[in-house]
Amino acid sequence: MTKRKAIVLGVNYYIGLSAIRSLGKEGIPVIAMDYDPLSYGFGSKYVSEQVLIPDINKEGENKVVEFLKNFGKKFSEKPVLLPAADPYAIMISNSVDELEDYYLFPPLPKGLVSDLVNKHKLYKLAQKHGMPIPKTFFVQGIEDLENIKNEMVYPCIVKPELSHEFVKKFRKKVFEVSNYRQLYEAVSSATDADLDVMIQEIIPGPDDHVYTYDAYFNRNAEPVKVFTNRKQRQFPIHFGASVFTESVFEPRIIQLGEDFLKKIGYHGIVEIELKKDPRNGKFYMIEINPRVTNFNNVILTSGINLPAAQYYDMIGESLSQQINREEGLKFVYFYEDVKAAFNYMSSGELSFFRWIKSYIGPLSYAIFDLQDLKPLILFIKKLIKRFFKKITGARTKGV
Repeated sequence: MTKRKAIVLGVNYYIGLSAIRSLGKEGIPVIAMDYDPLSYGFGSKYVSEQVLIPDINKEGENKVVEFLKNFGKKFSEKPVLLPAADPYAIMISNSVDELEDYYLFPPLPKGLVSDLVNKHKLYKLAQKHGMPIPKTFFVQGIEDLENIKNEMVYPCIVKPELSHEFVKKFRKKVFEVSNYRQLYEAVSSATDADLDVMIQEIIPGPDDHVYTYDAYFNRNAEPVKVFTNRKQRQFPIHFGASVFTESVFEPRIIQLGEDFLKKIGYHGIVEIELKKDPRNGKFYMIEINPRVTNFNNVILTSGINLPAAQYYDMIGESLSQQINREEGLKFVYFYEDVKAAFNYMSSGELSFFRWIKSYIGPLSYAIFDLQDLKPLILFIKKLIKRFFKKITGARTKGV
């Protein structure tokens, strides 16, 4: 009997590729969707169909929703829809009424995912439900800075409400500022770009004080799959995405994550990022990703398959309880870990010997998979093409 299909939205990055592999290894037929025809996720041997969709960044949510509605009409059984990037997760959350007739996905209250991705709304939810967060000031623009000027402690960060929009504009997740002049300039830059921001204290401590709680919550808002992890390196360093992580068992963040997500009635795959304050040993929530995480491959190595858990939950199958207690399982995105390592070395936070030594032990890769090599080949081709384009562009400018 042919299994119901799953659709992964967004496969031009290794998060989508990991979701494809997680489903494919369960024998689930996967349709890969993206607007970029060169997406290396399309190359996975687990993809049964490649589909080009409208560019959500250029054409907007409505175009993609209309495409999905028309595409969904051809199925006798609703496919399971799984977003692998924030814009798609937000789109599904905002379009529940339009998409639920054609697809299966966790039936969250309309707009909840948007609220979790929006840092302002997330922190308001956290304050309401008792989830600790760093000291945060919400500002509407530079005119609000005068009111909080005397309360500021430097350095601090200017943080966007919507990370993916901010990264698209500035190619970084936050602005780090050391004085009022820099704060004023950072808020002005964000305001000029029509981006809403907030100002937040920096929890001290190195990047290995950042932990994550990754889980799948079933339709009863119960955590049935749980994995806790610790960042070792990120890129850009200090305020970037995980490029090297290691599994740890941390009951305190399990309790914090479970309590908060139960209170908001969460259903689906989720990641909460928290930082441990060395001054008091407490954990403070930094952000939530209501989708598959970028180090999903190491979670899969532990025996927990979050994309498959969502698939089976959506088609009505019961899920067994799993909590990973195995420590020392490592994940690396080598391409960016190399860049991160040299930056850490430059700042005196890492030695070359410690970097090399960190690769000893069970290791899961972002893209490399001996049983599924084509995505890596396509990724390398993209890098080479980008390199020559950059060289050609530089020569043209020099003429």
